[in-house]
Amino acid sequence: MRAHICLTLIALLLATFILPLSANGVGGPVDWAAVQWPFSTTTIVGVATADIYGRVYHPGITDSPGQGLDMDAELGFGADGTDPWSHPSWTWVPAVYNGDLGAQTSDDEYVATVTPQAPGVYDYAYRFTIDVGTTWVYADLRDPAHPTPPGGSADGYDYATAGDLVVLEDGLCPKWIQPPDCEYGVDLPSYALTPEPGGEPVSRFIVGDDWLCDGRPITAIRWWGSYPGWASDIPPDAPPDGRPIGFRLSWYTDIPQGDPQAPEYSRPGHLLTNVFVSLLPYMVAAQAAGDVTEFYECPVPKMVEPGIEHEYEYFVELPEPWNEKRGRVYWLTIEAIFAPGYVPGEQGPGELFPEWGWKTSTETDIIDDAVVWLEVEAPVGFAGAGWFEMIWPVYPWMPGLFYPPLATTLNYQELVNAENQGPSLNMAFELLTDICPRRTEKWEQPPDMVTGTDMWSWTDLEDAHRSPFLRADDFISDGRRITDIHWWGSYSNWMVEVEGSETNPIAPPGINMFMRPVGFNLSWHTNDASQCLPGAELTNIFVGIEFCHEMFYGDVFQAWEEPPIYEHEYQYYVDLLAVAEPWYEKAGGHYWLNIEAVFDPQFVPDTQGEGGHGGWGWKISEIPPQEGMDCPAAVYHRAGGVWIHDPIGLQPPHPKAGQFYNLAFELTTDEISTHSPTLPIVITNLVVTSGMPPARVIKSVGTSGTGTQYLQLSTNLLTNVWTDIPGQVKVSPFPPPITNTWTVIGATESNAFYRIMEK
Repeated sequence: MRAHICLTLIALLLATFILPLSANGVGGPVDWAAVQWPFSTTTIVGVATADIYGRVYHPGITDSPGQGLDMDAELGFGADGTDPWSHPSWTWVPAVYNGDLGAQTSDDEYVATVTPQAPGVYDYAYRFTIDVGTTWVYADLRDPAHPTPPGGSADGYDYATAGDLVVLEDGLCPKWIQPPDCEYGVDLPSYALTPEPGGEPVSRFIVGDDWLCDGRPITAIRWWGSYPGWASDIPPDAPPDGRPIGFRLSWYTDIPQGDPQAPEYSRPGHLLTNVFVSLLPYMVAAQAAGDVTEFYECPVPKMVEPGIEHEYEYFVELPEPWNEKRGRVYWLTIEAIFAPGYVPGEQGPGELFPEWGWKTSTETDIIDDAVVWLEVEAPVGFAGAGWFEMIWPVYPWMPGLFYPPLATTLNYQELVNAENQGPSLNMAFELLTDICPRRTEKWEQPPDMVTGTDMWSWTDLEDAHRSPFLRADDFISDGRRITDIHWWGSYSNWMVEVEGSETNPIAPPGINMFMRPVGFNLSWHTNDASQCLPGAELTNIFVGIEFCHEMFYGDVFQAWEEPPIYEHEYQYYVDLLAVAEPWYEKAGGHYWLNIEAVFDPQFVPDTQGEGGHGGWGWKISEIPPQEGMDCPAAVYHRAGGVWIHDPIGLQPPHPKAGQFYNLAFELTTDEISTHSPTLPIVITNLVVTSGMPPARVIKSVGTSGTGTQYLQLSTNLLTNVWTDIPGQVKVSPFPPPITNTWTVIGATESNAFYRIMEK
């Protein structure tokens, strides 16, 4: 009997002290909590996730303005399908208070990120405590159909409704980001139907958006979309049976605003390439390039049936990288491709065959507005088919506030109305590259694409054949290390009678005849200040052609030659972090860069006919030397053995004959500026809205960004005390023209001063 009593007492003690830490956390001191959003997210090994938000309610703590006292929050992730309170795979990080969730609730919001170190599929959840971690309440996803419980911890923790985290192999990082709008966004139909088996898909609607290139190749694409009208009562909602079989991704040139073909707004031009990528089953990880994954992202409440729109994230590693040209604008279109015979719409009582739509982004005023191709349903007032600019309309019943349309299926006529004066409409997508991390320019001498010509600088591995000269050009260091080198050049007398273009690129010489370089020698020299010429060699590396990302850049029509010829220019891009060590410099130092193509010994220069070429040359820059700022390009005469300024480089009848010149190259870095703790970021406007609660909307423009930007607040400039505003963080890359929009909800300070720091 005594033993039985002891066991009973032990059981009661276990129930008292252990059960609050058990599966559902119900009975713990915190009343209710949930994961706010996103419901799924993707990152790569060693890179922090997007912000993940949690919300919590407890009477007497969270129902007053500001952060509730004694509340601690943590975000955690662990192996898929495991219990977060017991499984050893779970890792937890502190979350920070992000503000009250508005006048309609008594909840506090918290935010955090996690940084996984291994690829795989994981669950994530929040946990909250008000007794310094003695007891925790574990929270899965909120019910997206309700702003308050049910959902989250109210019905216990269930790993089936935990957040989904996909972690990809290391080697990919974003180069362009337009995140999805999970609060007010809509999905714009963009898809093609296949009339018959084996037939070509026919576009019904095509939505496109543009981006500005930084020269790094695109190796993967992420985008967001949904099935308008599709919903169920159980989150997270799986997609409908009538899913697309894949997607068609297309890449276009840009016709800028003001061009005769685009007098009012920019639009896609020539189709450069497209690729069909197959959609995998829902929530299945990719096994190969070209596989599209689909995972749940977030819910968006709607005021029309079915009351919610479920958003999904799509990701694909491209079968072949899309190489870009530095500084140019391109357009991306994304179309869902449906199986033969599938037609969206109501097919019978209770049957819904949804469309697929591309999600709108939170970002506005980036480059240009998104466009839609309309043909069958061309809007009133527009003649024929074509690309139409989309702009959000202004809703007069909500003065001072912008609200996208709330209808589940959109009428495009509402968005292409020429009288629309609302914010810019942009689509949600992300371009990724295997050249990481983010880079920013530190020295730039772009190629002369009007009067440019190449200047010989090449040899072979045995020096059996080589140009008479080597070439070098100088730069002034700002102290940040060099992580990338861009340069431009061409092959003398290569295909000179053939005109090339972006839609008809001229390929470089073939490999089988040893006519393409095996790589390039890059050397770095001090400056001989007495002569403004290269001095001692500091380092030299050889970069194989496979690491140079060689691509056709454009033609220079050399009308001054007799007969006139085309010189085909190629762009080269080397990521030093992938092939060697970065080049470290001293701030204010004066250095020289030498670039020399290296051919196989079996290469024999041939300047006659279209089948050969005379070697490789470095392109001259459109920027001439500026006395006191930099030196003219230098040549090393192999016969004389010394560096000199080029006395014979530009000869008549060249338009710049007799002039000194610079060579075309660019240096980039992954380090932020060291010139000042406050970078040249300027707040362009600050608007206080009249909504409830009021909001301060701040726009800024400034650095292209290699770091992270923080919005800071001061209420007394005399004290010069600045504090980071929780949740107001922008992670690079920032969208050109390097603008950011910051929104502070419910700001009540009478004297509020803002600045933006980059760290």
